[in-house]
Amino acid sequence: DLQRARGILGQLEALLASDDTAAGDLFATHRPLLLATHRAAAMQLGRQIDAFDFPAALATLRQLTGGL
Repeated sequence: DLQRARGILGQLEALLASDDTAAGDLFATHRPLLLATHRAAAMQLGRQIDAFDFPAALATLRQLTGGL
């Protein structure tokens, strides 16, 4: 569900912008949906969040949402 994925990405953006570690929990909870809807970009985003590289994850997310 692309609309649901967009909502989750919006929540993730706010968390990443404030360096909130809850971004990892949110991504983990919705990983299957994000991987199904955004494939490689979601994999990259997940790796960056797992590594606590929130600035890079935020940049990846913004590139991803720019295309939605």
